[in-house]
Amino acid sequence: MFGSLLQACLSETDLEDISLCSVPLTLNLLYLRPLLVTHSIIFLMRIWVFLIHQNFLFCALSQQEPDL
Repeated sequence: MFGSLLQACLSETDLEDISLCSVPLTLNLLYLRPLLVTHSIIFLMRIWVFLIHQNFLFCALSQQEPDL
């Protein structure tokens, strides 16, 4: 969606059209980049929690209690 608008913006030479076409780029920078950063941080935290869980599970399985 933004790509076709950007292509239309770059093909126009009128200054008013260029100023109107900069609105999607501003919205892109304001909303999509923080959203991408937030999802990246959440994804990395999920990997970190998964690895910690696997580490505790491995430690619990490797420590076998002696049979009485």
